[in-house]
Amino acid sequence: MLARGGGHFLPWLRRLAVLVIRQVQHEAFTAAAEGTFVRRIEDRLRRFWPHTCETLGPAGLTARVTLGLERARAHGASRTADLERYLNLMFLLGEHFDTDPALPWARAYLTAPGPISTRLTQLSEHAQAEMHETGGAPS
Repeated sequence: MLARGGGHFLPWLRRLAVLVIRQVQHEAFTAAAEGTFVRRIEDRLRRFWPHTCETLGPAGLTARVTLGLERARAHGASRTADLERYLNLMFLLGEHFDTDPALPWARAYLTAPGPISTRLTQLSEHAQAEMHETGGAPS
C-alpha cells in the first residue's frame, strides 16, 4: 500500500518512535510490579488476618505471601482474585493446606478438572462449611 499512493505514508512512518524494551528492563519492570502486588496483598491480609500477620511479622508475611503466590500459580491461578482467594485459604487452612494429608478434600478440589476460579470457589465454600460444622477448625 505504501508504494501505491506515491509513498505519502512514509514521512508519517518515519516519525514513529520505536520503543525497545530489553530483557533486563522487562525483568526489572516485572520484579517491580510483583513487589507492588505483594505489598497490596499484604495490606489486604493485614485487614482480614491481623493477628496472624502480626505474629508472622513483616518478613514472615512477605515469605508466606511469596510462597502462597508460587503455590497458587502452580495450581493454575493467575487472576488477582484467584491468587487472593488462594492466600486466604492458606491463612484459613494452613500454609501447606494443598498437600496436608488431613485435608484430602482440599487437594481434590485443587487437582480436579475445570477452571481454577471455579475450583477455588468450591474449595472456599467447602472450607466455610467445614468451619461451620466443626465450630472453627476445618477437618
